[in-house]
Amino acid sequence: MGCSHCYLGLKEFAGLPWPDKERLLLMMRDAGVIWLQITGGEPTIDKHFTDAYRLAFELGMMITVSTNGSRLWHPDLLGPVHRAAGRTGW
Repeated sequence: MGCSHCYLGLKEFAGLPWPDKERLLLMMRDAGVIWLQITGGEPTIDKHFTDAYRLAFELGMMITVSTNGSRLWHPDLLGPVHRAAGRTGW
C-alpha cells in the first residue's frame, strides 16, 4: 500500500497463500480457538481478507479486526463480511 504514515514504508505485502491460511484456520478451530483478532499493518489489504473472515466466522470464531479504516468504504470488503454475519442490505 505504501502509506506515508506507516513505519514499514514501501514494504511489499506477501502474506500466506490461501491454502496455508485455510489450513491454519482449521488448525486453530481444532485447537479450540474461539476468538480471532485480525491485525496488521492494515489487514484489509490482504487479498484473502474476506475469505479468511468468512471461513473463521463459519468455523464459529468470534472475530475482531483492528484496522485504520482506510478501506471500509469499499463494498467488496464489507459486503461479504456482513453476509457472513447474516446481515442484509449489502
